[in-house]
Amino acid sequence: MKAVNLMPRDTRGAAAATAAGGSGNGVYVLLAGLVALVAMATLWASAGKQAGDRQAKLDRVSAQAAAAERRASAAAPYVEFAKLAENRVATVTRLSATRFDWAHAMREVSRVLPADVWLTSLTGASGAAGDTPTPTTSAAPEPTITVMGCTRSQAKVARLMARLRTIDGVRRIALKSSAKPDGKGEGDCPADRTTDPRFTIAISFAVPGGSDKAAGSAGQIPSSASTPGASSSSGAIVTPASSDTKDG
Repeated sequence: MKAVNLMPRDTRGAAAATAAGGSGNGVYVLLAGLVALVAMATLWASAGKQAGDRQAKLDRVSAQAAAAERRASAAAPYVEFAKLAENRVATVTRLSATRFDWAHAMREVSRVLPADVWLTSLTGASGAAGDTPTPTTSAAPEPTITVMGCTRSQAKVARLMARLRTIDGVRRIALKSSAKPDGKGEGDCPADRTTDPRFTIAISFAVPGGSDKAAGSAGQIPSSASTPGASSSSGAIVTPASSDTKDG
């Protein structure tokens, strides 16, 4: 059969143009869709590549961290040994800085001892176990040498105390007792006359590594202390807790 166009002649050209234009717009839409798909595919591929690179980097860092932890664990005994050695060196250094030279103190006592003074006893102590430092007292315990003996007169006892104050490192000299014997000829000292006094003197030395100021009879260090031993010039009688008094 032969097709017959029933549209009026004056509208046939417009219809043909409209059909042709619709066909062209569809091509543009299709191309735009293809471009969008290509862009999305490209972005997907790029994101996947970045994720893969970052995962690989994370794996490398994790492996390096694990290796570092293994090395640290292996070196832990050496670190502990180094700390132990450092602590021991610090302990030895502290002990050497606070060690009291008893031999030097004994030489000093023998150096200043007059010829007419006889010792019957000499004891040394680092202080009472209960002595503890406080904000107002000296660092305790302080090394102390207690000498007991006799001489010809009380004036010679005073002279002995003055000479003992010249000993290197002395902080104070305390006269514990100085009395005449009850009887004659007790035999323990060449000065055995009834007029010859028997004395007990405590010599306190500066604490190694501590303050070199003179301490009072209560162990206090005055802020304006002068020469070591000056605070005991009054001759106050002090009885340390670590020694006993014995009058001849």
